Amino acid sequence: MDLLSLLASDGYEMKRVASTRGGEFAGPCPFCRDGKDRFRVWPEQGEGGRWWCRQCGKSGDIIQYLREVRGLSFREACDAAGRVVPPSPFWRPKPRPPWEPRRTTPPGDLWQARARQLVEEGERRLFQPHGQGKKLLDWLQKKRGLSADSIKANRLGLHPQDTWDRPEYWGLEPVLKDTGIPKKLWIPRGLIIPYCQAEHVLRIRLRRPRADGDPRYYLLKGSDTRAMVWGRDRQVMVVVESELDGMLLYQEAGGLAGVVALGNAQARPDQAAAAALRQSRLILIALDGDAAGAREAWRWWTQNFPQAQRWPPIDGKDIGEMWQAGVKLGTWLKVGIQDYRAVIWEAKSLGKL
Repeated sequence: MDLLSLLASDGYEMKRVASTRGGEFAGPCPFCRDGKDRFRVWPEQGEGGRWWCRQCGKSGDIIQYLREVRGLSFREACDAAGRVVPPSPFWRPKPRPPWEPRRTTPPGDLWQARARQLVEEGERRLFQPHGQGKKLLDWLQKKRGLSADSIKANRLGLHPQDTWDRPEYWGLEPVLKDTGIPKKLWIPRGLIIPYCQAEHVLRIRLRRPRADGDPRYYLLKGSDTRAMVWGRDRQVMVVVESELDGMLLYQEAGGLAGVVALGNAQARPDQAAAAALRQSRLILIALDGDAAGAREAWRWWTQNFPQAQRWPPIDGKDIGEMWQAGVKLGTWLKVGIQDYRAVIWEAKSLGKL
């Protein structure tokens, strides 16, 4: 894990501005949210990189970023970053206030109107019988396992080339370059992954082609950051990272479970996602099968959701790789429910959860 990857997953685009000191990158500050190049990152400095904002003056390393931006404790941040912290005989855990899910705010009407147009155009392009649309549709069906019905239900689309728009058309405050000229809103080419609820478009994420480099996933400025939820009233819920994995699992679940896609292993549920999880009887944590994901599943989730149980992917690090390896996702899910149903249902009936 490194700072550039963390920033990209949190929706902050960093661009290389110098090659000295192992490379220097600049972008918007996650703290003061001012400017486009005041936040500086040196990914080769120290363990995992260092950062500094020229505007608000905040600075630190990858551990400080995880603590301040993602709200992790020191030891949780070290675990997520892959650092080993030896226990101290003088260390005593401080009591922490109860966790409360974060509140999210939907984008304004102008943003949603512009996003709705982008989504509708993308849907039309994706289902064209030739060209980029056909190639991307084939990839979604043959490599990601999504059916045409699932693709349409989730309103996936194609944005065929990089475009730039005026931020005020989206209801966003323009940011000025050093020359005083307003910067335009970048919309990179790639797969459009929107989050829509009825007629509302809450988020636009774009999965860029591998050849275009980092970030692979780009969160369009102004998007809501709530978790994506399918089947929020199910008694069994499954927590995954990737939105595409969430779509695939919900498709293959056949009504057995609802799904929550967080975006990354360290993300916490927002209010709406937490409500869907709390009403369930069983939560299967299927975060990606790496060390950080496993630690998050065992520690934070069981502390805040007593009905949570770890049910990791097999024959692959995530749901998509598991499907590609030939694992029947419906069967994998049924076994997880059967393994934990008796324990959880009994605890519920006895009032222990």
